Amino acid sequence: MATSQIREEALQLTEMRLVLLGKRGAGKTAAGNTIFGREEFRREGESCVKRRAEVAGRQVIVVDTPGWDRVNVQRTSDQTKEELKRSVLLCPPGPHALLLVIPLEEFPERENKAVNKHMHFLGDRAWRHTIVLLTCDDELRGTTVEEHIAKEKHLQRLVEKCGNRYHFLSNVSGCPRTQVTELLGKIEEMVVENGGEFYIPQVYYDIIESRTPKEYTDMRREHEEKVWLLKERWRKREEQLKKENEELKKQNKELYKGESESRGLRKRRSSLENPPNLAGERTEEEERQQKEEKEGTGQRIDPDAIRLGYRDAGMALIQHYIKPAAVILSAIVGALIGAIAGAHRGTMGAALGVPIGVGIALLLAALIRQEARAARGTTPFLRAEDSRTQSHQRLQQQTSSPSLAHS
Repeated sequence: MATSQIREEALQLTEMRLVLLGKRGAGKTAAGNTIFGREEFRREGESCVKRRAEVAGRQVIVVDTPGWDRVNVQRTSDQTKEELKRSVLLCPPGPHALLLVIPLEEFPERENKAVNKHMHFLGDRAWRHTIVLLTCDDELRGTTVEEHIAKEKHLQRLVEKCGNRYHFLSNVSGCPRTQVTELLGKIEEMVVENGGEFYIPQVYYDIIESRTPKEYTDMRREHEEKVWLLKERWRKREEQLKKENEELKKQNKELYKGESESRGLRKRRSSLENPPNLAGERTEEEERQQKEEKEGTGQRIDPDAIRLGYRDAGMALIQHYIKPAAVILSAIVGALIGAIAGAHRGTMGAALGVPIGVGIALLLAALIRQEARAARGTTPFLRAEDSRTQSHQRLQQQTSSPSLAHS
């Protein structure tokens, strides 16, 4: 189900029932007061406390429970264990979310074991309706919640057991109410993901199971297992894609950094090979260029000689390309004539007429070209070379005599 659809369906909840769970001193009472926006709960006692108020346009019921021992379930009093079981019965027909309050500090393995053992009193179904609520008495500084979870491996496993559902709630006074509305939004999304179901207390669940046919119960459990497996696969795939995306960003950043360093190195190498002349002295190359510029200022080039040179070069170029074109055209014409002449003898005659016509046309073109050369007494190539040589000589004579150019 898409996130937008989840949120649209989640908005239909007009009442929300919550239960706060956690060790002694975890900050459950402060978290309840932060959700209501005022002091509704007092200090932790040995009994559950239930409060109701309107929050963000909906009726919210919060049950605060007594805290359990942080490391050993055996040291938790029997009354606290009974109150833990009774807490989910105080908001019938059952809570929408179990908020497992964990302080934003070190989370060793022994505390993780204690959490799992105390949550066992509510059954394994409780994890489907649990959100890890990370709290502190100050604003978050210097690190992010995600970084803290990644650093504490036992906390990371606990979050994964809750379907990667977690939220940060600062209990300091004056914090924005958006953190509360975001928490309620995550709870609504969880309810929709669970098919609109809330947590059914174990007493009611056992009664329902006893009256439900075994075939239906087995089918439902099988369906729940498949849904859980699909969610786990999707979560792992999402994490893998996220890691691959971060790796690609890192590679692109390193590549861009390498290109920038390479451009800087080339620029420094160029500046070392051609250092700037800070002393203001002229190099031999600069003096030679300046001398040539001074000598060139007293000379004047005849434009007619330049135009004549361009014209001779152009004529030579035209003659160079027009000859092959004339030969090809003659061959084509001869081929057409030969094909037409041999067409009256059929296809074979037309095919034989083509090479005969090409040969005759090329022979005639060669004879005409030879006669033309004999009439002129020289080859066109030599005549073009002589013309370019003469133009070049005239240009040199004009440029080598500045006094004549001025006259």
